[in-house]
Amino acid sequence: MSNMQGQIGSKYIIKELIDEGLTAKVYLVEDKETKKEYAAKIFQKLKNFDTTIEIYYLNKLKKINNQNIINIIDAGEDEIIGVEKNSKKVNYIILEYATYGKIYDYIINKGLGELYGKILFSKIINGIQACHNNGICHRDLKLQNILFDKDFNPKISDFGFACQNDTNLKEILGTEPYMPPEIIKQKEKPNKKKVISETFHYDGFKVDIFCLGALLIQIVTGHSGFETATPSDMLYTKLYNHSDNYWKIFNKKYPEITLSEEFKDLYFKLIRVNPMTRPNIEDILKDIWFKEINKMNKEKLEKLEQEMREIFINLVPVIKKKSQITASTKGKTSDKDQQNRSNDKQIYYITNINLEPEYINIPLNMNYCIKIKGYLDPIEFMNSLCNEINKKYGKDNCFIEFDKNILKFSVTFEKDEENYEITEEEKEELKKLGIDYENMKDDDESNDLVIQVKLYKTPEIYALKFIHEKGNRNEFLDNFDIISDLVKKIL
Repeated sequence: MSNMQGQIGSKYIIKELIDEGLTAKVYLVEDKETKKEYAAKIFQKLKNFDTTIEIYYLNKLKKINNQNIINIIDAGEDEIIGVEKNSKKVNYIILEYATYGKIYDYIINKGLGELYGKILFSKIINGIQACHNNGICHRDLKLQNILFDKDFNPKISDFGFACQNDTNLKEILGTEPYMPPEIIKQKEKPNKKKVISETFHYDGFKVDIFCLGALLIQIVTGHSGFETATPSDMLYTKLYNHSDNYWKIFNKKYPEITLSEEFKDLYFKLIRVNPMTRPNIEDILKDIWFKEINKMNKEKLEKLEQEMREIFINLVPVIKKKSQITASTKGKTSDKDQQNRSNDKQIYYITNINLEPEYINIPLNMNYCIKIKGYLDPIEFMNSLCNEINKKYGKDNCFIEFDKNILKFSVTFEKDEENYEITEEEKEELKKLGIDYENMKDDDESNDLVIQVKLYKTPEIYALKFIHEKGNRNEFLDNFDIISDLVKKIL
């Protein structure tokens, strides 16, 4: 662990950056007096973002002392020294340190199955039930906002969107893949500030129930059940109109996954379009899907919990390696750059959360192929490569188009149109020579350069294949070398 030699005021030593987003950076810190480690959430100075909300609700929840809610240790305003270029006053929260990070990293694309899923999901419900019983809605439940402590016990965190005893809410907030239809339909309206109806309101408790539904299918299967809860999303539309058709599509995408009718029934209840028909938090654990673990004796349940922990323990080296790939980029950009990068529409994603990568076994004696040994997250790797290419060449000089069904994308390097500007007299001269100027522009030597990039997997190794589709051959070779260097940078 690297020591960053920074500190917050005179009490906390900053050891390393854990995470960062638009609203805050999270550091691992050590109390100088007690030597205990905590997580310090240091807020950015953003317009219209009230840092006191999270502090208020965390302090309120601290009195409940629920084992599935992150615990606040300290909060205030003080000087941060040695991490930023200049020391400055910041608002901060000191939280218990969730040793193993976001459960998202352990679940996504893997899934726990129904039995272990019941155990983990019941613990998350326990935390939300404590919130709801005390009149608190979270409003931003997602896998990224639930953390694992040293015993792989889930801890609900990030209460920046929380509110209390309010079923008449109007703020449009949350994270889109988890956002219920009553909110997202307002978010998608053009000029939404002008067209939102005066009668628009929603129930924050029912929003949390919907989010729990989105969490449930991810925990059990490793995949999202839909992209957005809107009529434009075919899966969600079929889900609430024709649930049998929905599961036929889901099973076709993920034929290896088998789900019980009890699971499907609970999932459908949680993500219903009409919020008033969603169950209350108290009713969820009484659902027949939980019958198996509700009747289990203590010894059997503890054994299953230990088995589940061992699954997560075995994943720790993989998760750490993934975090090391991205750690070198953290803390190197200014807050403004980070915000611009997060809002940049040119950021590429090779696939979405609903799609499995396709692997094809191939021989490794291919030309223009980079062989990659060891662990690789295929989706993350291809995403990173797309974005490194975009940064290297600039979005005005290359166009990236990806295939959502397999790990493949193509890069088009556009020719400068000025190269083709000739006079009418020159066009006539070319015509006399039997050369059509318009067709000449499409000639292989003068056309845009197009390179296809595809990731394959054999049982022992990954192979990144580069295919010359169009354009000058020498330019292809030059760019193959450049992109090869970008691959090495990512790895």
